[in-house]
Amino acid sequence: MNRILRREDLKYIACAIDAEGSLSFGLSIKNSPIYLNFHLHCDIVNTNKEWLEYLCKLLEISKLEVRDRGNGMRIIYSLYIPKLKLEELLPRILPYLIIKKEHAKVMLEYIKLRKKKGRKSPYDNREVELYERIKFLNSKSYGGKFIKKDVIL
Repeated sequence: MNRILRREDLKYIACAIDAEGSLSFGLSIKNSPIYLNFHLHCDIVNTNKEWLEYLCKLLEISKLEVRDRGNGMRIIYSLYIPKLKLEELLPRILPYLIIKKEHAKVMLEYIKLRKKKGRKSPYDNREVELYERIKFLNSKSYGGKFIKKDVIL
Protein backbone atom coordinates (compact mmCIF):
# COMPACT_ATOMS: atom_id res chain seq x y z
CA MET A 1 0.00 0.00 0.00
CA ASN A 2 1.70 3.16 -1.16
CA ARG A 3 -0.80 5.61 0.29
CA ILE A 4 -0.14 6.73 3.85
CA LEU A 5 -3.23 5.98 5.88
CA ARG A 6 -4.02 8.27 8.78
CA ARG A 7 -5.36 6.91 12.05
CA GLU A 8 -8.79 8.21 11.04
CA ASP A 9 -8.57 6.28 7.73
CA LEU A 10 -7.66 3.07 9.55
CA LYS A 11 -10.68 3.55 11.83
CA TYR A 12 -13.01 3.97 8.84
CA ILE A 13 -11.65 0.82 7.22
CA ALA A 14 -11.93 -1.15 10.48
CA CYS A 15 -15.48 0.09 10.96
CA ALA A 16 -16.45 -0.94 7.42
CA ILE A 17 -15.01 -4.43 7.93
CA ASP A 18 -16.64 -4.77 11.36
CA ALA A 19 -20.07 -3.63 10.19
CA GLU A 20 -20.29 -4.60 6.53
CA GLY A 21 -17.32 -6.83 5.86
CA SER A 22 -16.27 -10.40 5.97
CA LEU A 23 -12.97 -11.88 7.11
CA SER A 24 -12.74 -15.53 6.19
CA PHE A 25 -10.66 -18.26 4.65
CA GLY A 26 -11.63 -19.57 1.27
CA LEU A 27 -11.14 -23.28 0.78
CA SER A 28 -10.25 -24.88 -2.51
CA ILE A 29 -10.17 -28.62 -2.87
CA LYS A 30 -8.58 -30.08 -5.96
CA ASN A 31 -9.26 -33.75 -6.52
CA SER A 32 -6.38 -35.42 -8.17
CA PRO A 33 -4.56 -35.82 -5.77
CA ILE A 34 -6.64 -34.35 -2.93
CA TYR A 35 -5.16 -30.94 -2.21
CA LEU A 36 -6.39 -28.30 0.22
CA ASN A 37 -5.77 -24.64 -0.36
CA PHE A 38 -6.78 -22.08 2.28
CA HIS A 39 -6.78 -18.51 1.08
CA LEU A 40 -7.50 -15.28 2.91
CA HIS A 41 -10.67 -13.48 1.94
CA CYS A 42 -11.96 -10.03 2.85
CA ASP A 43 -14.73 -8.09 1.24
CA ILE A 44 -16.96 -5.17 2.18
CA VAL A 45 -20.50 -5.03 0.82
CA ASN A 46 -22.88 -2.07 0.80
CA THR A 47 -25.66 -0.50 -1.25
CA ASN A 48 -23.99 2.92 -1.09
CA LYS A 49 -21.59 3.15 -4.02
CA GLU A 50 -19.99 6.43 -2.85
CA TRP A 51 -19.04 4.90 0.53
CA LEU A 52 -17.29 1.98 -1.13
CA GLU A 53 -15.64 4.27 -3.68
CA TYR A 54 -14.23 6.27 -0.75
CA LEU A 55 -12.84 3.04 0.76
CA CYS A 56 -11.43 2.07 -2.66
CA LYS A 57 -9.57 5.38 -2.76
CA LEU A 58 -8.15 4.85 0.74
CA LEU A 59 -7.06 1.30 -0.08
CA GLU A 60 -5.91 2.08 -3.64
CA ILE A 61 -8.29 -0.49 -5.08
CA SER A 62 -9.74 0.32 -8.46
CA LYS A 63 -12.56 -2.16 -8.87
CA LEU A 64 -16.01 -2.55 -7.33
CA GLU A 65 -18.16 -5.55 -8.12
CA VAL A 66 -21.80 -4.74 -8.86
CA ARG A 67 -24.53 -7.20 -7.96
CA ASP A 68 -27.96 -6.45 -9.38
CA ARG A 69 -30.40 -8.64 -7.47
CA GLY A 70 -33.34 -7.71 -9.71
CA ASN A 71 -36.97 -7.67 -8.57
CA GLY A 72 -36.74 -3.97 -7.69
CA MET A 73 -34.12 -4.61 -4.98
CA ARG A 74 -31.25 -2.19 -4.52
CA ILE A 75 -27.96 -2.85 -6.25
CA ILE A 76 -25.22 -4.16 -3.99
CA TYR A 77 -21.60 -3.08 -4.40
CA SER A 78 -18.76 -5.26 -3.20
CA LEU A 79 -15.14 -4.28 -2.58
CA TYR A 80 -12.69 -7.17 -2.43
CA ILE A 81 -9.39 -6.55 -0.63
CA PRO A 82 -6.60 -8.58 -2.29
CA LYS A 83 -4.56 -10.95 -0.13
CA LEU A 84 -1.28 -9.02 -0.17
CA LYS A 85 -3.02 -5.77 0.69
CA LEU A 86 -4.97 -7.55 3.43
CA GLU A 87 -1.78 -8.99 4.93
CA GLU A 88 -0.38 -5.48 5.21
CA LEU A 89 -3.64 -3.91 6.39
CA LEU A 90 -4.71 -6.32 9.17
CA PRO A 91 -2.01 -5.45 11.73
CA ARG A 92 -2.68 -1.75 11.16
CA ILE A 93 -6.44 -1.93 11.73
CA LEU A 94 -6.35 -4.55 14.50
CA PRO A 95 -6.46 -1.97 17.34
CA TYR A 96 -9.63 -0.46 15.85
CA LEU A 97 -11.57 -3.64 15.13
CA ILE A 98 -14.28 -4.59 17.60
CA ILE A 99 -16.51 -7.35 16.24
CA LYS A 100 -13.96 -8.92 13.91
CA LYS A 101 -10.91 -8.50 16.14
CA GLU A 102 -10.73 -12.22 16.87
CA HIS A 103 -11.07 -13.01 13.14
CA ALA A 104 -8.12 -10.72 12.41
CA LYS A 105 -5.98 -12.28 15.15
CA VAL A 106 -6.60 -15.75 13.73
CA MET A 107 -5.74 -14.56 10.22
CA LEU A 108 -2.56 -12.86 11.42
CA GLU A 109 -1.42 -16.05 13.16
CA TYR A 110 -2.14 -17.97 9.96
CA ILE A 111 -0.16 -15.46 7.87
CA LYS A 112 2.78 -15.72 10.28
CA LEU A 113 2.77 -19.53 10.14
CA ARG A 114 2.62 -19.60 6.33
CA LYS A 115 5.45 -17.11 5.96
CA LYS A 116 7.58 -19.07 8.41
CA LYS A 117 6.93 -22.43 6.71
CA GLY A 118 6.71 -21.24 3.14
CA ARG A 119 3.52 -20.73 1.20
CA LYS A 120 3.83 -23.96 -0.79
CA SER A 121 4.39 -26.24 2.21
CA PRO A 122 1.68 -28.69 3.35
CA TYR A 123 -0.79 -27.45 5.95
CA ASP A 124 -0.22 -28.59 9.50
CA ASN A 125 -2.74 -29.22 12.28
CA ARG A 126 -2.50 -25.67 13.63
CA GLU A 127 -3.35 -24.15 10.25
CA VAL A 128 -6.37 -26.44 9.96
CA GLU A 129 -7.39 -25.39 13.49
CA LEU A 130 -7.17 -21.73 12.45
CA TYR A 131 -9.35 -22.45 9.42
CA GLU A 132 -11.89 -24.16 11.71
CA ARG A 133 -11.74 -21.24 14.16
CA ILE A 134 -12.56 -18.70 11.42
CA LYS A 135 -15.35 -20.98 10.24
CA PHE A 136 -16.79 -20.99 13.79
CA LEU A 137 -16.39 -17.21 14.20
CA ASN A 138 -18.40 -16.74 11.01
CA SER A 139 -21.11 -19.22 12.03
CA LYS A 140 -24.54 -18.37 13.39
CA SER A 141 -23.73 -20.18 16.63
CA TYR A 142 -20.97 -17.67 17.44
CA GLY A 143 -23.07 -14.57 16.92
CA GLY A 144 -20.22 -12.09 17.38
CA LYS A 145 -18.99 -10.46 20.54
CA PHE A 146 -18.85 -6.74 21.20
CA ILE A 147 -15.84 -6.04 23.42
CA LYS A 148 -15.73 -2.32 24.11
CA LYS A 149 -12.67 -2.53 26.40
CA ASP A 150 -10.40 -3.46 23.45
CA VAL A 151 -11.19 -0.30 21.47
CA ILE A 152 -8.44 2.31 21.23
CA LEU A 153 -9.87 5.75 20.68
